[in-house]
Amino acid sequence: MISDSLRVCWSTGPIIVTGIPAASVPIPRAGVSAPINLTITDGRGNPLPVGTRISTTIDFTTDLTGIKFGASGDFSTDFPYNFLNGPWAVDPGPGTTNFTFRLADLSAGGGAAIGQSIVVRITIDAPNIGVRTVSFGGVVQ
Repeated sequence: MISDSLRVCWSTGPIIVTGIPAASVPIPRAGVSAPINLTITDGRGNPLPVGTRISTTIDFTTDLTGIKFGASGDFSTDFPYNFLNGPWAVDPGPGTTNFTFRLADLSAGGGAAIGQSIVVRITIDAPNIGVRTVSFGGVVQ
């Protein structure tokens, strides 16, 4: 007798995001914030399905030129995170449910003005589950 097994993760909605900062994240002028840790799962606490895309945008208003902010880490403002297929894709943990990133003041001339505020938006697009966007603030200190 020959037998085999296959682990399958059935993802179901809603998309759950925990660890969203309740207060504005402090960003050192011309520096990088402390790590921000998010957990992103399906409605059962499992990883989202293969093909899920996590993108990050940062919005702010200023009259000054050279002001720029970014996010980097497991996902960034430059490169969205895409869930790939692999044996790890069914287990909770780093890169499937647990993500860490930082915010950076990338402004020219030594950084943005103290008190400059930003809004960080993270959009999770999970096939056959839906799209969820969460947001939180940041402020240059």
